[in-house]
Amino acid sequence: MFAQRLRNRFLFGVAVLCLVRITPAHALDLKVGVYDNPPKIFFSKSGEAQGIFIDLLKHIAQAEGWTLTFERCDWEACLSMLEQGSIDLMPDVARTPEREARFDFHQQTALSSWSQLYRRPESKIDSVLDLKNQRIAVLASGIQRDALESMLGGFDFTFTLIDEPSVGDAFSAVQQGRADAAAASYHYGDYQASKYGLVPTSIVFQPTRLYFAATRGRQTKALEAIDGRLAQWKQSPYSPYYATLKNWGVPEQSGAIPTWWIQLAFWLLATVLALAGVALWLRRRVKLTLAAMRAKTQELEAILRAVPDLLFMLDEQGTYIQVYANESELLVESKNRVIGNKVADVMPPDAAQQVMRAVTEALRLGQSHGEQIELQLPDGAHWFELSTARMLPLPGRQPAVIMLSRDITQRVKDNAEIQRLADLDQLTGLPNRTLFGRLYDKASSRAANSHHGLALIFLDIDHFKNINDSLGHRVGDQLLKEVSRRIQNTLRDTDVACRIGGDEFVVLLSHADMDAAVHVTQRLQHVLHFAFDLGPFQSGITASMGVAIFPEDGQDLDTLLRNADTAMYQAKNDGRNVARFFTSAMQARSERLLELSSALDLALDNCEIFVQYQPIIDLNSGQICGAEALVRWKQPRLGLVSPAEFIPVAESSGQIEAIGGWVLSQACAQAVTWEFARRGWIMSVNVSFIQFAKSDFVTTVETVLLQTKLAGTCLELELTESVAMGDVGKANDTVRFLHQLGVRVAVDDFGTGYSSMAYLRRLEFNKLKIDQSFVRNIGQDKADESIISATIMLAHSLGMKTQAEGVETQAQQDFLKRQGCDLQQGWLFSKALSPQDWQQWLH
Repeated sequence: MFAQRLRNRFLFGVAVLCLVRITPAHALDLKVGVYDNPPKIFFSKSGEAQGIFIDLLKHIAQAEGWTLTFERCDWEACLSMLEQGSIDLMPDVARTPEREARFDFHQQTALSSWSQLYRRPESKIDSVLDLKNQRIAVLASGIQRDALESMLGGFDFTFTLIDEPSVGDAFSAVQQGRADAAAASYHYGDYQASKYGLVPTSIVFQPTRLYFAATRGRQTKALEAIDGRLAQWKQSPYSPYYATLKNWGVPEQSGAIPTWWIQLAFWLLATVLALAGVALWLRRRVKLTLAAMRAKTQELEAILRAVPDLLFMLDEQGTYIQVYANESELLVESKNRVIGNKVADVMPPDAAQQVMRAVTEALRLGQSHGEQIELQLPDGAHWFELSTARMLPLPGRQPAVIMLSRDITQRVKDNAEIQRLADLDQLTGLPNRTLFGRLYDKASSRAANSHHGLALIFLDIDHFKNINDSLGHRVGDQLLKEVSRRIQNTLRDTDVACRIGGDEFVVLLSHADMDAAVHVTQRLQHVLHFAFDLGPFQSGITASMGVAIFPEDGQDLDTLLRNADTAMYQAKNDGRNVARFFTSAMQARSERLLELSSALDLALDNCEIFVQYQPIIDLNSGQICGAEALVRWKQPRLGLVSPAEFIPVAESSGQIEAIGGWVLSQACAQAVTWEFARRGWIMSVNVSFIQFAKSDFVTTVETVLLQTKLAGTCLELELTESVAMGDVGKANDTVRFLHQLGVRVAVDDFGTGYSSMAYLRRLEFNKLKIDQSFVRNIGQDKADESIISATIMLAHSLGMKTQAEGVETQAQQDFLKRQGCDLQQGWLFSKALSPQDWQQWLH
């Protein structure tokens, strides 16, 4: 790692030297036209100009002291604006005679490229001959259009060019089926093809040099500076030029392949394609005259030698008449041993049968396509796809066919790999849920037949979200891959591990009982304890695990997974980093939670939710100073359900927003009815962290205040300490906006959760509420008394008031008063009251 850093610093130094080597002579303000052609030139989603040409131009501008402004435009509009002088420069422009008459160019090549056709994976376009009757999407007025017209014009077939305003629109046309292929530079194609679900064809054409173009006669100095920088930077492999190419994944172009060689290669390719066209023309001429075909036999054989596929001529008996093979290593036997022999004499029985089936079909129907055979060659198994056509009969000759045999080994391997990847988790390489289901079916069937057990372990990484949020998803993904590797290394060959999503893994143990499951969970905890590389940190992790046993806890996979998941959540509730086995009690608890969640769906509509109010007393004066609104739920069948039971269910199911909003409206309306503003009282309402974290929470509170006509100064919102577990900066903004409405904010149940001086100091709370678990032990536990005293001192030092909950005895009240506590509530004064009982109690 140190060597890598040293090398990076060295490269950076060299790049800086390259940037400052030429002294800038002209500080220019240049407006640059940018059209969409990634990765060479484009605007990012955030509106920043990016790409190979943009980075090169930024390096040049930095060296020359230029100021750059980027203007978004499409291809045609950019060219028009450049000609009119509305922009000064346009990157990614090929030189043509027509453009040289309209614009100025520099001399040094900025980037070399070529064009290529792209298709949908299922389309069979692999050669120029496959373009017959096809629709090709091209950039309107682009040089690829003229090149395709020139190249394909020499072939005796029709094709259609579809003009599109951008290369992206051309790719969309193919994706949507409006075109069969699209032309693009290989830079754009390699960068964008997968986004549109396209793949490259083998049709490559038009080598191109790309430049920066300028308004004619206006930017001579800028073009000279570009030439100077490019000429200098191309001399050093560590220059900004090659650093930019490497950053965008472009192979180095300096000196690797001479331009004349590229031109010669493309000329040869064009020649081969032209010869293939001649072959097609000759085959059509067969229909007109046999004499012309005999005269062209030698030329036809030369053309066939340029075809990469194997080509055979066979009679109706399957005897090889002629063989054309540029790659003789693909023949199952040598050419001399094949000619004159029958298919059955040189091929394995299965392959020979398939070949003869294609011959028979072609003789009967005129052609045959799609037959595939597998042959064992010296370098391994190869797959071939057969395309067969019936030949016109010659005098004195029996019927024959031409068979083209294309090596599709790589395609077959790719399809097999695609199928393999469809069964695996892409990040970890473990079986995904689909494959795991098939593996479970086999394992459970074997276990049932052999009367052996299975153990299913549901593993969830503790606090994984914190790792993702604090260290980033890249570190999180690396951790998941390493966890999967350690899990696999812990298991036997007969066991199976699966990632079913996020940070959740499932392990299936064969021939296992509870003892075996305990042993494996302990080993998993042990291996996960060893340090992982977490970016800037080295730390082990913990995991919570739930275990379900087959067949006792379920026989189908869904039941076992559900029960193991229930046990895992019990492990979370028990403090994490433990394993728990599924029990009937967990099942009952799970069913209870499901029952509560279902009943809560209708609770508001059925008027089962109601609010009670508990008075808040000033400890110094003994007078009422407000009330706390407490939500209650009475279900006809379940009876009165404790808030401690149904509030967590409402939070996990998403029902808390509707319930919390209703309670807030009810409490504010009641405060207006009881004239809290005139009395100087405050209505205190509990708010879930889920409500508080919503982006529209402040708007919701403001709307309720306006609708009920309650002054903001009469409302206090109580939050638990879990607010500090989220985005403290965002929480601070929310508290500040609430203060602007006049609303007070209190910390409920202080000391029972995530207590931290840091968040108390940053979040401007008005009050700390001392939890009743501490108040209950006054006079019995000195430690709890010390915590209460310290909490009161802490709150006062931060400018906050304190309020004690659950005050039930005179001794508790006296202690709190001595310690300087400001407010109190509890059964010593009154229990929570309905609105009707409140009125009677008050009078």
